[in-house]
Amino acid sequence: MKLLISTILVVASLLFLTTSAFSSDGKTLFEANCAKCHGTDGNGVAGNGNKTKPKDFTDGKVQAELTDDRIVSSIKNGIPNLSPDEIKSLVAYIRSLKNN
Repeated sequence: MKLLISTILVVASLLFLTTSAFSSDGKTLFEANCAKCHGTDGNGVAGNGNKTKPKDFTDGKVQAELTDDRIVSSIKNGIPNLSPDEIKSLVAYIRSLKNN
């Protein structure tokens, strides 16, 4: 019985670690999909064919005006085929960029 419980705990731990290792990293997603326009630090980059300057995610006022739903909508429109976990990770990363 102890062997069975130990085996189950080991398997469960390995599954947890594997799932964590493959979970989406918001920073990596941002760098791959958003940084071209929003800058690697999220401050918005003018030019690059943008008609308007992208939002500056480092600005506290900009962050306060953006709801999570608005960010999710923009992500879904701009980066198709992301999983819900990837979107959640990306929203959390964008929120972390706020400087003030």
